[in-house]
Amino acid sequence: MLQVFKADSIAEAAERILDELKEDDIANTTRSIGSRNNVIYFDGWDGLGASAVLRAVAQRLTSMASSEAPAGLQFDQIIHVDCSNWESRRSLQRAVAEQLELSVPVMEMFDRQDEEDDFHGIPEGSRTEIPQVLRAMFQRIQERNRRFLVIFHNGSTEEMDLAIFGFLLSGYSTNKVLWTFQGKLRLKPRMKVVKAIETTGKTDVFLSASARHEEEDTRKLLSFLVHQEATEVAASLVDNNTGGGRGIVDQPSKVMECFLYMLKLCCLAYHFKMVGGYDYDMATHSCNYWMCDAIIRQERQGEATDGGDASWQAADALRLAMPFNVDYYLHDHPYLPPSHLVMWCNDDNNSTASQPGTPFPSPPNSYGHLLVPASAIPNADMFQYFDNKLSVLKLCGRTFISLSSPPFINCDNLKFLWLDHCQVQDTDTDTAGGEEEEAMIRRCFQNLWVLDVRYTRCHGILSARLLDFMTQLRELNVMGAQDWDIGQLQGQLPNIRKLRVTKSTVGCNSCSESNLLLGMNKMELLDFSGNRTKQEGGVAANLSGISTSSNQLETDNY
Repeated sequence: MLQVFKADSIAEAAERILDELKEDDIANTTRSIGSRNNVIYFDGWDGLGASAVLRAVAQRLTSMASSEAPAGLQFDQIIHVDCSNWESRRSLQRAVAEQLELSVPVMEMFDRQDEEDDFHGIPEGSRTEIPQVLRAMFQRIQERNRRFLVIFHNGSTEEMDLAIFGFLLSGYSTNKVLWTFQGKLRLKPRMKVVKAIETTGKTDVFLSASARHEEEDTRKLLSFLVHQEATEVAASLVDNNTGGGRGIVDQPSKVMECFLYMLKLCCLAYHFKMVGGYDYDMATHSCNYWMCDAIIRQERQGEATDGGDASWQAADALRLAMPFNVDYYLHDHPYLPPSHLVMWCNDDNNSTASQPGTPFPSPPNSYGHLLVPASAIPNADMFQYFDNKLSVLKLCGRTFISLSSPPFINCDNLKFLWLDHCQVQDTDTDTAGGEEEEAMIRRCFQNLWVLDVRYTRCHGILSARLLDFMTQLRELNVMGAQDWDIGQLQGQLPNIRKLRVTKSTVGCNSCSESNLLLGMNKMELLDFSGNRTKQEGGVAANLSGISTSSNQLETDNY
């Protein structure tokens, strides 16, 4: 079913697809009921450029009257539906109904049904078509008796049968559907695309493009395609007033920078997974990487009227508009342009590795990733040469001496700290050192925005003393903690937005359960799933201390 054609531009690919859409007299006389080529899928250049080509096809056909169109391309109506930012099947139905110009009473059914579903707590993504509207759509299509072309950007994970809306697509019908899963940098692996299409079996033709020229020209083409899709993402953010409208993520260059940053992390994640099983948890932390590594900059004090929340909201809007399918980026992709990121590392087999007693080299001016030798025990001066250059640090499977003098104590600009399967030899943080050491610890922890602690003993890093320093912390993730007194959170973290404590064994020995989260008035997300407690009833039974500004409050049997 897959047909791969050569094309080195959007215009050339659009011309090839227009040829596929043509309907001629020979085809009409030789077609049987069981043979049809009415539903065409285009995958772009291995995912890239598909949406731009579909838009070029639509522009080409809508710029001329049906009578002026080339033979076989005379369509009475072209319905162009962009649901790449997927909401629900009902949203798709509404978008098609609007272009069919259904009556006002019929369109009002959408609002009434949405209000009813809101009342019954039906999630927006689970809302399906309204039967009464389907009947009205079918009747309108039959009344018009036109030849339709539907161009559909499908942001869901499954193929949609558009025939349910009344478009005749079988037998001797000359209606056409041109669609794609890809678009706006929402890239899906070819294997998943094929599986989704084969499962439903509604698509007749599967097209994909490949470049015909040398590698250098191919990279130029694909760089251009990435820029085109970044332009679409930026425009959608501006149109929806979700970040771009505030001037934060309104330029394709900024979208591309965020995309390439995540691309490089995905490639590094593949490498690290091969050598140690570690990853970057893109689903949880993509926004945090952009913000903490200053890809998207938080507004400076005096510029922001909301404490800098607008920048974080813009990052979250970009995450939703450009989600990363990690499976697509398991290794350096042959079609994608090289990232501006670099990887640099030291290990025992590297000729540039640091020798005992010698400092680690200065990090690059942009973003870097350091592999610490497995035998190393980080100490207080390990990262002293990073001082204000290091903003994101993940330590995996490392043992260090004390949290009173952690290896990152000199990292004054550290915004994101992740400890994964780490061990601390001395977890006593209640005893303060000298004034200079105390000031260094405070300076390090008070600048943190994100702290992630997984399968690491929490008694030290999440002690009341260190939590008291974390006045700017926006997100705390704890996973796999053992026998942690969660009561130490009481009265702490006044700036927290997201709190996740999962797959842990916890107790609440140092405070009342009802007052555990008192004062965390900026909370947006709370997740206590998969935990075990030492007391019956569970700590999260009373959430009266939370004043939340979001309806995304997640609680489980904690």
